[in-house]
Amino acid sequence: MTTPLEFEFRYYVAHQLELVHQYNGKVVVIKDQQVIGAYDDEMAAITETYKHHALGTFLVQRVTGNH
Repeated sequence: MTTPLEFEFRYYVAHQLELVHQYNGKVVVIKDQQVIGAYDDEMAAITETYKHHALGTFLVQRVTGNH
């Protein structure tokens, strides 16, 4: 069984090349298989996203060309 965060991470991996093109070096927040925010650091991403979404319901991922 896939957890919600695994589901979102699989989306990141599947779309990594296009995300790198658009957000390279940024920290993105992924929820429901879409990017809902892009930030300079993890703390900002979590702090801002937590205002509208419960912890554990979104993925925070730094976008790089590496797996």
